[in-house]
Amino acid sequence: MAEVSVAGGVLKIELTVSERVLALHGRDVEVPLEQISEVTAVEDAMSALRGMRAPGAGIPGKLALGTWRGRSGGANFHDFVLVHHNGPGVVVTTTGEGYDRLVIGTQDPAALVAALRAPA
Repeated sequence: MAEVSVAGGVLKIELTVSERVLALHGRDVEVPLEQISEVTAVEDAMSALRGMRAPGAGIPGKLALGTWRGRSGGANFHDFVLVHHNGPGVVVTTTGEGYDRLVIGTQDPAALVAALRAPA
């Protein structure tokens, strides 16, 4: 299971080897906290998915790993998704280069939200 941490002003998602293979993603995901514009806990991380998997792995209702792309409100979007099962999670909206959102499944969304909102 990927390790999600907040340290040194950066949200870091360290993917395991199998997650890198399934997500077709060759590196960890890092987002400076100053590029995070919104953090929302969700009851069902799978329901926060939007667009189509491209590239990545998905089993409906069970697994979603990789990049989801699409168009919303007249603009293209590019999301990174790390959800291993139905259940709670966090949606992180970002600005700047990279992903527009990160959708992260976690059993303790409140702790991740608190870490992301804590002053640096």
